[in-house]
Formats: sequence, structure tokens, C-alpha cells
Amino acid sequence: MKTHHSRLLILILCCLFFFSLGTTVASFGPLLPELSALNQVDLTRMGQIFTFYFLGSLISQIFSGPLSDRFGEKPLLLVSSLLLGASVAALPFSHNFALTLLLFSLTGLGGGAIVLTTNVLVARIYAHRSVSALNLLNLFFGVGAFLSPAMVGLIARQTGNGRQILWVVGGLLALQFVLFALLRIPPAQKVAVPSNAVGMGFLLRNRLIWLMALLLMLYVGVENGLGGWITVYMERTVNLPYEQAALSASAFWLALTAGRLVTVGLGMRLSAVRILSL
Repeated sequence: MKTHHSRLLILILCCLFFFSLGTTVASFGPLLPELSALNQVDLTRMGQIFTFYFLGSLISQIFSGPLSDRFGEKPLLLVSSLLLGASVAALPFSHNFALTLLLFSLTGLGGGAIVLTTNVLVARIYAHRSVSALNLLNLFFGVGAFLSPAMVGLIARQTGNGRQILWVVGGLLALQFVLFALLRIPPAQKVAVPSNAVGMGFLLRNRLIWLMALLLMLYVGVENGLGGWITVYMERTVNLPYEQAALSASAFWLALTAGRLVTVGLGMRLSAVRILSL
């Protein structure tokens, strides 16, 4: 019973980490005009924040696996959540474009490590129900991403400063850091690697893996390109007020989350290949 309670707390906190991350990522698009004015650069240059965020995320995901294997998931999650929370909370204070890009890189560094480590941790803790647990994890990312643009628009209308949402996320991450530090994480079991295990060379020669990697690259690019720029696009092309334009981003993330929920139901009736084709 105690083990079940501990696993449930770990899952809840990991879901909250993903909620915070979804809120953070989805706020970047609606905040573009505000950050552009704050840093005194045009929107074209301000769009580099997405490049620097994902550069940091890419670097962290390359190194997070080996670091997690060596030190365990808990230390890595604590460091990455602290890094993400501190960099996000510092962003509203930056008036220097170079410093802002650096902070976005650090945000990506922390966010990328959280994505990899929480997925690995939840899949390990809930090995017998990993699919359901991982779906729940990503659902919370979608909930945070759905609420975030609407919250930015609401805060901007009430206070004239939508960047305050980043302080809210920073505070939430600080709370999650403290709660996670108090949790005991079961150590990973040593798994013997069979002598005939598939090597990296085989994986790199596998066409299906390269095809899936290309598909994922295109998907992530479209998702974040559309989610990042749709607020500015709607504001400038159809002259929507800023608050309503931000809601279009919420609608996009809501549809994305709904698609994930529908896929869970379809997965009980259709094969993975059929769902992917659809």
C-alpha cells in the first residue's frame, strides 16, 4: 500500500512538471509582441527565441540519458526543474536581447531534461501500465498548453503585462521542486543486457527508425511553429484584439490535446500503423 501511494505521488508530480512545461512553451507565442517591445527588436528577430529554446532542449536530451543512468532520475529532475524555474522567472526582467536568448536556451535545457527524465521515470515506475501513465503525462502537457495563451491574454488585459504568467510558472516549479525533493524514488533495477542485444549500428541502418524520426521532426516543427506564431498571425491578418488572438492559440492546443484523447480510444480498436496512417 505504501509503495502504491509513493508511485501515485511520483506520477502526480511528474504530471505537474508536464503541466508547467506545457504552460511555459505555449506562452511564448502570445508573449512574442511583448517580449519584442521589451527587448527593442522586431518580431522577426524575436522569433529566434524558438530556435534557442529547442537548441537547449536538443543539447539536454543528448546528455540527459547518460546522466540519468549514472546519477538517477531524481537528481536530474531536481536540477532541471530548478534551472527551468529560475530561467523562466528571470525572462520578464531581461531587456537585453542576447541575455534573453541565453535564458531561452537555459529554459530549453531544463525543459528538455524534464521531458526525457519524467517519461523514463514514469515508464519505469508504472512498467505494467506504462502506456496509460505516459498518455496521462502528455495529457497534462496539453492542459497546461491549452490554458496558457488564454491566461496570458487575461493577465495582459487586467494588468497590461502578460509576462507575469512566467512568474506564476516559476513559483509553481519552485513548489514542485520542494515536493519532489521530499519524495523517495525507488532505485532502478539492474537489468542484464543480453549478448545478442541490438546495437546502435543496426538501429542507424533501420529505415523505419529514420522514417519515424523524419515524421516526428516534421510534426514537432509544425506544432511549435503554428503554436508559436498563430497569435501574431491572427492579430495581424484578421485584426483580432490581442486577447482574442491569444485564444486562437488555446484553441489549437485544445484540438491537439483532444486528438491525443481520441487516439487513446482508437488504440483499443485499431492498430498503431492504421492510426498513424489516418
